[in-house]
Amino acid sequence: MRRWLPYALVALAFFVLSLVAHVPALLALQQAPQLRAQAVSGTLWQGQTGQLTLPLGKHAFAMGALSWRMSPWTALIGRPNVDFELSGDIGALSGQGQLAWRWGDISGHDLMLNSQISAWQRYWQPYGVTLLGDFTLGVQHIALNQYDCAELKGQLIWTDPQINTPMGQMQPGDLLVTLRCDGPRYRADLNHQSDSFNAELHATVSSAGQYQLAGWIKPQAKMPKGIRSILGWIAKGDSQGRYQLALKGQF
Repeated sequence: MRRWLPYALVALAFFVLSLVAHVPALLALQQAPQLRAQAVSGTLWQGQTGQLTLPLGKHAFAMGALSWRMSPWTALIGRPNVDFELSGDIGALSGQGQLAWRWGDISGHDLMLNSQISAWQRYWQPYGVTLLGDFTLGVQHIALNQYDCAELKGQLIWTDPQINTPMGQMQPGDLLVTLRCDGPRYRADLNHQSDSFNAELHATVSSAGQYQLAGWIKPQAKMPKGIRSILGWIAKGDSQGRYQLALKGQF
């Protein structure tokens, strides 16, 4: 009896894994009602959708079509590992990467997401601001511990940025934000120099939505006077011409 027990447990594990893997993908996506998917096909093991949309406030954001494939071995050892790819029309969010789950913790490797900034225009249009360019989020590795930041190495790049406001226009050159953990918080650092402005900014956000922003911005020759005057309203300039920023709050 004992001799056969390990084989029976392995057989049972494969049986349960097979049942889970063949759950229709449509049934699984229905457990995430915030996502709206078209033309869902396949299973948890391997499948695809048409365009995904994610409601954000009063609007819905296009995320492209999703395809995924789960590794059988990683699922068997209790750490499901999924390769995914997002592909869509110009402007939609697209990308690829690998996600893993283990006992409620989430990790990711080689994540890459791309989108045109104009796809998000509706969120700052009420303020009379138009932003142009493309953003790329690249994360070499991320690990979450109960949604807190455990490990993070990545970058957010805004290429060919253009900022249009009623007070003037700026083209500050590519912006590179580095991403890392600061204890359990997620941290973003911007160190930038251009003929529009120089800046050193640091932002942190917790899994509970508490955020802090600190650093400075120093206007340069090509910063429009109207935008420069706004800095004077929200921050105090020092003897070196830098406007110090210190904000904190709750999302």
